This record gives sequence, C-alpha cells and structure tokens, in this order.
Amino acid sequence: MKMSSNETIKRQGCLR
Repeated sequence: MKMSSNETIKRQGCLR
C-alpha cells in the first residue's frame, strides 16, 4: 500500500 495518503485523499474526494 504505497502512497496510501494520496489514494485515501483522492478516494475520499470521489466519495464526497
């Protein structure tokens, strides 16, 4: 799980 912070932020932005 590399760059989990970037992926998490992008995933949260998409979910919102």
